[in-house]
Amino acid sequence: MEKAKIKIIRTSQFVNSGRNAEIHIDDNLKTKISDGAEKTIEVSPGKHTVLAKIDWCKSQKMTLNLEPGEKKKLVCGSKLVGWKKWLTLFYLFSKNQFIFLEPYSKEQTIEYQENSWHSLKEKGMLHYIFNQGVLGWGVPVGIIFFIFKTVFNYSQISFPDILISAMITIGVFSAGGVILGLIMWFFSNHITS
Repeated sequence: MEKAKIKIIRTSQFVNSGRNAEIHIDDNLKTKISDGAEKTIEVSPGKHTVLAKIDWCKSQKMTLNLEPGEKKKLVCGSKLVGWKKWLTLFYLFSKNQFIFLEPYSKEQTIEYQENSWHSLKEKGMLHYIFNQGVLGWGVPVGIIFFIFKTVFNYSQISFPDILISAMITIGVFSAGGVILGLIMWFFSNHITS
């Protein structure tokens, strides 16, 4: 009997570009797919479940009912593009939101106008840590934390206290961004090497 084929197309984008996505069929790991790559998996005709996974983040499970010789195209990636990258922390802990797997259509964007892991790596570790860790995470999260802290304690603090608190909060989160950027650099290097 002729096999059926499932073609997985992964979007090319900054989020997770240094990490492989795992493709599970019928709850078994079948292949890993890198940023912007395509893989074709042969399966027996019939009903199959397909799932994409990066670390603990999973896509929705798709059920496919394939005929002999049928070819089905699916696309996987992250919905965190553009301004949504700022919501990474929220998406990481929301079930089935960080990574998607859905039927492919010609209208979908596969190539995003973002830097890939390889282009970021060429600029060096310090550039990466500053841009991704400090500016991409530390400063924005520090500002959000400071705003919430100030709103809830506004009646109890003076203007000089607000300025000092802003500098300390953003400084602490920026230092945390350096640590996070360093961890992300080594983790991404390890995955891609």
